[in-house]
Amino acid sequence: MSAPELRKTILVSSACLFLGVACGWWLRGDPAPTVVVVENAADAKSHAVPAPTAAARESSPAQDPAPIPFATAIRAAFDDRDPLSRGIRIREIIRNLSAAELPAAVTEVDRLHGPDSWQVLEMLGWRWAQFDPAAAIAFAVKSGDYSVEHIGARVLEGAIANLADRDPAAAAQFLEQMPAMDWLGEEARGRAIGTLLAKWMSSNAKAASAWVQRLPKQALDLAVDSWVEQNGKSALDFMARDPLSANKDSPLSRAFFRWSVSSAPEDAVNWALAQSDEKIRAAVLPTAIMGIADVDPARAAKLFADENQTGGELDVTGLIAKGWAKKNPLAAAKWVQGLPSLADRESAYSALGRYWPQNDPAGATQWLQQLPAGSDRDFAVGGFAAQVVDRDPVGAIEWIKTIGNESARNEALIWLGGKWMENDPSSAKTWIQATDLIPAARKQDLIERRRNSR
Repeated sequence: MSAPELRKTILVSSACLFLGVACGWWLRGDPAPTVVVVENAADAKSHAVPAPTAAARESSPAQDPAPIPFATAIRAAFDDRDPLSRGIRIREIIRNLSAAELPAAVTEVDRLHGPDSWQVLEMLGWRWAQFDPAAAIAFAVKSGDYSVEHIGARVLEGAIANLADRDPAAAAQFLEQMPAMDWLGEEARGRAIGTLLAKWMSSNAKAASAWVQRLPKQALDLAVDSWVEQNGKSALDFMARDPLSANKDSPLSRAFFRWSVSSAPEDAVNWALAQSDEKIRAAVLPTAIMGIADVDPARAAKLFADENQTGGELDVTGLIAKGWAKKNPLAAAKWVQGLPSLADRESAYSALGRYWPQNDPAGATQWLQQLPAGSDRDFAVGGFAAQVVDRDPVGAIEWIKTIGNESARNEALIWLGGKWMENDPSSAKTWIQATDLIPAARKQDLIERRRNSR
């Protein structure tokens, strides 16, 4: 190993050692140890910290430093640009707060509105609930500020999260006894209910299920997103019991979409495949395939074929082609050729033509040139032109002119003219007025539309 490599290895190892010791101290709550990072072994001796002698210990009694006011400490933590360091500092500050200090701390954080302040408010609510959950919840309700990032919503959710771990029945009682609130307040209560259900279903599903069945429909609807985000499987398992759950606009369908697309696409696919009820399986599987299309398009394509799916309203094949175009466009090109449905091929060819040029314009151009004339090529060319119009509108026009279907070609040219007018009105207007590719009535419409949008 060369000297620079050795030096780099020692520096990385030293940094990891420091991070491990610091995190261990934070989790244990012990006083922070003194850690000296040295650049090489030869310097270790010169950096060593000698132990104090007995005489020094006797003559220098230990004194705790004066506590730093919360407002000063939290501002300094917010100013820390290192997310890991900032998080550790904030957690340590909050952990040292007494019950009496929490109301002022919540108000100060809300006023400062620093980085991730909504998470800090939630942590303060969690800490407050360790002392007095009733006081924390009452403070949140009294604040009246239930917007997602402010006191009412975040302190309430933090307090309920703490109480849900220790006494979920008590958390449920607090939520039931909260007074009626405005729409934002009811949304905040819904998110807190979702947090409670996500935890309670894991510890005592029977009791949680009995309680949730007593909830008003509006409260449950507002709780679904938070519940799914934190424990999607328990939420879907519960909602699948509803005889109407397989309906297109059912709470289960909406919750599954959230889980699949935003939270845990792999878990959502596995849940969908495990369903014995064919109606539920058929209702959620297209969404499940769509959820993994970007991260694992090959698996999505296999599931699409194995489960005899069609794209339908969700444009599943277009999403698979989009994801595959970024990873392996040649494999995507081979796959789209075999799609039996014209509608599915339209979505897939358009997406492949649009997203392949993002990373490999030369490869995409060569592929287009080799495609035989027909609707599939027309779809791909339309997607390609939509991708390149921003940087090369004239080139995009030349490609559109090769579309065989006259109606599709005319519509694509009109769309391109409108897009060009958005980016470069002067050049686009000159082309629109001079070209014979767009009907006169549509020319004026494009120009007037731009003029009216100013």
